[in-house]
Amino acid sequence: MTGGTDRPRVLVTGASRRVGRAISLRLARRGCEVVLHCRRRNDEIDALRREIEAVSGAPRATVAELDLGDPSALEAFVRSHADGPWDGLVLNAASYARFDAPDDAASLASAALRDSQAHFRVNAAASLALSLGLSAALARSARAGGGAIVALGDMHSRGRPVRGFAPYLMSKAALGQMVDSLAIELAPRVRVNAVHPGVVAWPKDVPEQERRAYESRVPLGRSGAPDDAAGAVEWLLLDAPYLTGVHLIVDGGRSLR
Repeated sequence: MTGGTDRPRVLVTGASRRVGRAISLRLARRGCEVVLHCRRRNDEIDALRREIEAVSGAPRATVAELDLGDPSALEAFVRSHADGPWDGLVLNAASYARFDAPDDAASLASAALRDSQAHFRVNAAASLALSLGLSAALARSARAGGGAIVALGDMHSRGRPVRGFAPYLMSKAALGQMVDSLAIELAPRVRVNAVHPGVVAWPKDVPEQERRAYESRVPLGRSGAPDDAAGAVEWLLLDAPYLTGVHLIVDGGRSLR
């Protein structure tokens, strides 16, 4: 695998489903050599790899297994991949769960600490470790503007919080601050940007009534689709060589009200 301007080599974390899957397919259609990250290899990631290879007409997808919540595994992964070549990094993988608050104070404090640490470890700390660990290789990219990192945040961590997700939203807010910091620290050879979707893929357990109530507050009158976020990621990664530190909100206008 060589990477380079003709076939950029990009790591997509959390690639097997939803937005990660859509991102991986878009990048493959643009001629990228995509490294598909998953926590554990499964049928979904293998099916995506086959689909990418059929779409692109050449073997341009490999699978990388890594538990982002395991610091020792993350360190080993970075050590073995730090030399690249890399042209892009998409930080899409995320820990996402509603905070189930216990009734008594001691249990509430314990659960808050546990959930906050678990979300922060995957959503923020692992993203920082990957970004810094691969930054030297990204800086060597021959693409215009150098290498690029795009992080997937959440519109609701940007001033529109929703009930029951404080640990998750705290971790995504930290990810947003990481983007701002690294945009300065890794310049001029690595660009760092973020895409903050609203709802572009409903979890299966969300009741229909709750979906309708949310969508009634979206100016465009509907939720988005994974490809809406994926298109924004593709643009920032491949087509915006003079942008860094940008936070692109993809939410149908939901953040306006």
